[in-house]
Amino acid sequence: MGNVFLLTSNYRQALHHYNLALEAVKPLNQRRRKRRILTNLGILYTDQGEYEKAADHFDQSKQLAIEMNDRVGAVKNLVNIAASNLMQNKYELARKAYLESLEGAEALNLREWVLVSQEGLGSVFAAQGKYELALDWLNKSLQKAEQIGNKPRKAILLWEIAKLYVSQGSYPQAIEFADRAAVLADQSMPEISYLARTIKGKAYLAQKDYRRASENLSQAIGQIEQIRTQVAGRELARQVFFESKVGPYHAMIQLLIEQNKPKSWAEALYFAEQAKGRVLLDVLRHGRVNAGATMNVVEQRRIEGRQTQSIKFEEVDTLLPNAKTALLEYVTTNDKAYLFVLTRDKDSDVNGSASVDLNLYQLKTTPEELSTLSNKFRNMLASQDTDFFTLSRQLYDLLLGPAKHQLQGRTTLGIVPDGILWNVPFQALRSAERRYVIEDHAVFYAPSLSVLHEMKSKTSKFQLDKSNNPVAKVKGGAATPTLLAFGDPISGDGKKQLVPSPNRKLTVSPTSKEKEILALRRFYGANNSAVYLKEQASEKLFKSDAGEYNVIHLATEGILDNRNPMNSYVELSKSPGDTDGDGRLEVREMMNLNLRAELVVISAC
Repeated sequence: MGNVFLLTSNYRQALHHYNLALEAVKPLNQRRRKRRILTNLGILYTDQGEYEKAADHFDQSKQLAIEMNDRVGAVKNLVNIAASNLMQNKYELARKAYLESLEGAEALNLREWVLVSQEGLGSVFAAQGKYELALDWLNKSLQKAEQIGNKPRKAILLWEIAKLYVSQGSYPQAIEFADRAAVLADQSMPEISYLARTIKGKAYLAQKDYRRASENLSQAIGQIEQIRTQVAGRELARQVFFESKVGPYHAMIQLLIEQNKPKSWAEALYFAEQAKGRVLLDVLRHGRVNAGATMNVVEQRRIEGRQTQSIKFEEVDTLLPNAKTALLEYVTTNDKAYLFVLTRDKDSDVNGSASVDLNLYQLKTTPEELSTLSNKFRNMLASQDTDFFTLSRQLYDLLLGPAKHQLQGRTTLGIVPDGILWNVPFQALRSAERRYVIEDHAVFYAPSLSVLHEMKSKTSKFQLDKSNNPVAKVKGGAATPTLLAFGDPISGDGKKQLVPSPNRKLTVSPTSKEKEILALRRFYGANNSAVYLKEQASEKLFKSDAGEYNVIHLATEGILDNRNPMNSYVELSKSPGDTDGDGRLEVREMMNLNLRAELVVISAC
């Protein structure tokens, strides 16, 4: 079961079952099975970014392999230990582990593991900026890959060498090795081909050869767009695939900005949109497809044909209802940060159109600095540290200051953050006039302008009943309850007092969450609401009923997992006898629900 949950990235359940298995094998002295479980735990912690724990479990597995005289197992675990240390920037420990694994692999004539160890040593030295040593080890690994005929590894190594040459500023050599990687990968490895073409594009861009840079980056983007429609699995699988492949989009944005031709800013904005919110846009525009092993032919054709196009500049005017609104879209690349600002100087005319002004600002900071400042600011607010004024002003100047003139007189700001900027509460930023953003502007957020456009294009399903209560529109004009509200659930430890009454009688002193839910029921009307409190606010009930309502409100507690956002969850009650649920509604589970709600409120703390 642990392996099944690990394959689906359900790390919490995988960890639970692996620990159960570990306890079960202890009295049986099954060292081989225990070693396999320890290795899988190491992989699990690696996937979660907990590299220290990963290295510890790989080390335990290695010790068992040594006790069992399993020299091959020891070599494999040494490679894993080295990789875990490399991810923690523990370069000396990583170097020693890779050298030890190399020695063991050579003694046992494990050519594939010799290759991997040499490649690992190249990665260690590359991370340290020791490019000559890195090239030496990568070339040794490349020779080994050629000897044993490992074409995929050869293509990857050619790409890694090309990356090193870019880092050194040796662009002709980078183009040569990237081209070799692309030729080899084009045969059957599109995942490597787009990486090679991205590096070629970046090398040409660095040489100001915009035509060739554009050609290669366009090819890389085309390959990614093609691959993403073929990723098996549901929305989560496609999101995991796409989130680490924005490099060519960002390079194309930089290219267009550098060219500074007419309409180049609009084109740059289009590519910024291509790199954001794509999976959600797919779902909004085309609906869900259960893309798995059991897909029928119609479903396969449907998902393969989903080439969702992002919003174009000509369509942006529909997102600006008046001259008081401004849209701000941020882009953070590896080393630069940009801000696109869209406004109009007058309200739309009778035809619903008015010219839109687009301006682009390069922020006087780096993504690395923004990450440091954003995390510090968020932590100060979370800990109620009152000494946040200086940092609030600094972030205002960096993020909004460049566009201050264009934002003057705008009362509504629509913000599309990027990367670390999702952690910034823009409302709390403070201007030189000592006014917070929220004092002068209404603020809303969107994953992308394309997603916002798609959401606005959906016609409202709400109408009012005779009591002015919102009710959902359904076929035939009949009204169904529109509000589903869950509040004050019983946590997994069961410490909160249970309410035995099936009529959901409240305790003598209602909690704030109970009061919140009851206030909503009064607003929407009892006939238009389904309200569940305490033990009745269960995960099982939510999963079965949530798809029937237009408004969902969860007054519960939430946990954010920054390392693995898909493991973040809101706490609900666990129904007796529910073997599938655990009382924690995770993001990954939410993505698999078929919701039609127009508004979801997570009133969590």
